[in-house]
Amino acid sequence: MRSFQLDSFGKIGDILRDEIESVGKIIQFTKREPFFDYDDTLKYFYIILRGKVKIYQMNINSGKEQTIYLMGRGDMFDTVTLLDNNPHDIMSEV
Repeated sequence: MRSFQLDSFGKIGDILRDEIESVGKIIQFTKREPFFDYDDTLKYFYIILRGKVKIYQMNINSGKEQTIYLMGRGDMFDTVTLLDNNPHDIMSEV
């Protein structure tokens, strides 16, 4: 039985899917909880299995926030930081 059960995983080979699932870890969050800390994206790659996540930036001076992404089931975040090793100036909320 596949632990992640995402439709998009059906398009990759069994060997690669098994490898992803062998190193993956399912984590649950509660509503309004931060999805990750500032430097977590330097170490981890996220795939949304259920629910929604808002990725946003906040203006420190005005307190206004700008939503960058609204992510849901099957969406992945953040491959770029794994490749360039630079943290992004963003916030997240489940």
